[in-house]
Amino acid sequence: MPRRAKGARLYFRKAKGKRKAVYVIRDGQHEFSTGTVDREQAEAALRLYLIRKDQAPRIADPHELTVAQALAMYGEGPAAKAEDPARIGYAIDALDSWWGDLPVQEITEDLCGMYVQKRGVAVSTVRRELGCLRAAINYALPSGVARPTIWMPDRPPARDVWLTREQAAKLIRAARRRPETRHLARFILIGLYTGSRKTVILGLKWKPHSAGGHVDLATGMLHRKSSGARVTKKRAPSIRIPPKLLAHLRRWHKTRQSDWIIEFRGFGVACVKNAWRTTKTAAGLPNVTRHTLRHTAITWAMQAGMDMWQATGFFGVSMETLLNEYAHHHPDFQSDAVAAANRAGRRAA
Repeated sequence: MPRRAKGARLYFRKAKGKRKAVYVIRDGQHEFSTGTVDREQAEAALRLYLIRKDQAPRIADPHELTVAQALAMYGEGPAAKAEDPARIGYAIDALDSWWGDLPVQEITEDLCGMYVQKRGVAVSTVRRELGCLRAAINYALPSGVARPTIWMPDRPPARDVWLTREQAAKLIRAARRRPETRHLARFILIGLYTGSRKTVILGLKWKPHSAGGHVDLATGMLHRKSSGARVTKKRAPSIRIPPKLLAHLRRWHKTRQSDWIIEFRGFGVACVKNAWRTTKTAAGLPNVTRHTLRHTAITWAMQAGMDMWQATGFFGVSMETLLNEYAHHHPDFQSDAVAAANRAGRRAA
């Protein structure tokens, strides 16, 4: 009697010889690598695989296109080539479970508002998800077909959250305290010294590769992306490595167990979400996010008087963002304006 098919499922394939460990998707006689050893990332890849599998690749009548179909087409197109496809996978999963088979042309601003209320997550999260919905629809619909208006809540004001040096030290100590979070100490140090984004740090290797950046110890340069990487809105320029970080890197290089700078038990790390949650709780900093490291690095640079123009190139941040969100930390902030106001006040007196 033939065995009943189990359907698509995850299977952890252990390392063997030169083959690295990885989660794979098993579907009948077919097998697809997720490219990660992280369970959460693998589950996101499985959800995205199931969405793609259930939807037809193209729609005969664009006016009958459903949200689920648009998401599936976007998932197997631009999303698969994005800098952080797993993050888009989470958004697609959330969108698909609520919008489902609703025709795209029936989306209204009221329905978008209902989605925001039902999700009950942070404004930044729901804005990212609705932005993903808009991108999926724009990709799936041919030119000339009207797009629905995707309403989203206003962007929240930027939070002026950054770590003091004492708090940063607590975070690093907490990471080093446990074997299962020790790799996070490297992640934190690179984030604080360079202000690089999470995906950039996790993608760093000791030598050039096509999937991310690398460190050149001979020249003291950190290249955030590979030479042939696609240009995106999130700038990732190459930078000179600060001497103190360079000393850490040279020490880590001597004890390396893999080609990855952020490594765990001899393998690269695809996600630090769980390690971060454990570490920030142990450090007594429950509200600190991974992106706080970037805010902290830029804030410290401003407080130290770094030239604004050089800061844009070092951190890969626009001058507009620097002026709006960080300039008030600079010792020269509004110094000319204050001096002029002071002179005017003396004359009036």
